[in-house]
Amino acid sequence: NFSTESGVVNELQRSSARRVEAKTLSVGIALTIVLLACATPYQPEGIRGGYSDTKLTGNRSLVSFRGNEHLGREMVQTYLLYRCAEVTTQNGFAYFLIVEGGVESSTTTVQTAGQFSSTTTYQNRGGVAYGSTQSTYTPGQTIPVTRYLGTVTIQMYGEAMKPDDPTVYDARELLPNLAPRIER
Repeated sequence: NFSTESGVVNELQRSSARRVEAKTLSVGIALTIVLLACATPYQPEGIRGGYSDTKLTGNRSLVSFRGNEHLGREMVQTYLLYRCAEVTTQNGFAYFLIVEGGVESSTTTVQTAGQFSSTTTYQNRGGVAYGSTQSTYTPGQTIPVTRYLGTVTIQMYGEAMKPDDPTVYDARELLPNLAPRIER
């Protein structure tokens, strides 16, 4: 119950301004989510994941690829294998063997915010304004988020040193075979 019409108008203007602020905030949050909702590309380690490697000895390296929640296990394995082949050729070797390691997953949960909406109506009856507000609250959701991290130690070999082992990869063959699956 508002005693003057101008008081009602002022209240409606403030309510309208709050709705505009809430919509602006919602658009900003949605834009951020869209920008971050892309799968991890094949890139050096960054905010959305990527590869890293460390040379351990002359022919041994630790290679990792971290994906975000939009990149599945299979693609993390593909990117990791591709990076191993790149590290091998960049170090002047032709073959590599995965000595240890693999791909692991971690799952966390994200709690979304609830939503509150409110509608205000009013009527002017004989110089007195009457108003009502209807409000609705919808609780947020808990969403599981799984990310994959692949970390392996590789042993690299030159042309003359290739071990007689069926699990040895030829980096020179692997690179062109996997290249069509690599998203940069």
